[in-house]
Amino acid sequence: MVFESGHPMMIALDIDGTLHVAEDTNPLAHETISIAVRSAVRAAVRSGAHVVLCTGRLAPATRPFLLELDIMTGFAICSNGAVLIDAATGKIAEQVVFDLRTPIAALREQLPGAIFVAENPGIGVRATGPVDDADMHHARSSWSISTNLRPRRPPD
Repeated sequence: MVFESGHPMMIALDIDGTLHVAEDTNPLAHETISIAVRSAVRAAVRSGAHVVLCTGRLAPATRPFLLELDIMTGFAICSNGAVLIDAATGKIAEQVVFDLRTPIAALREQLPGAIFVAENPGIGVRATGPVDDADMHHARSSWSISTNLRPRRPPD
């Protein structure tokens, strides 16, 4: 759908591999968006198009991209579609979560010794044991809901 002026009403963009060249967990990755891409996205925003970032990144990791690109209205789709955040505030507007207890119990039987990693919606990532990733918080206590669940091997 387009405006009468011929400009798109909405532009949905992935971050990693589209706006940002390499998939990167660097907290300053938003600063690596090329000048040409940054200019094009900002021009689309100024034209009145609703620019929506769609990413597998967590909400806190998506917010710097919104700020870098001057996207201050509408929403961003995060966590592979499970979380919708307000572009202006970065706050979760909607999320789809599930109870982790049943899948973890079933997976523990199949993957003894595995560490389970899950998003703590709007905050970051937690794990049931130590992991190599610096951005994950070890959670000794259990938590019950998440947008995703990933088993990992314990660090060597």
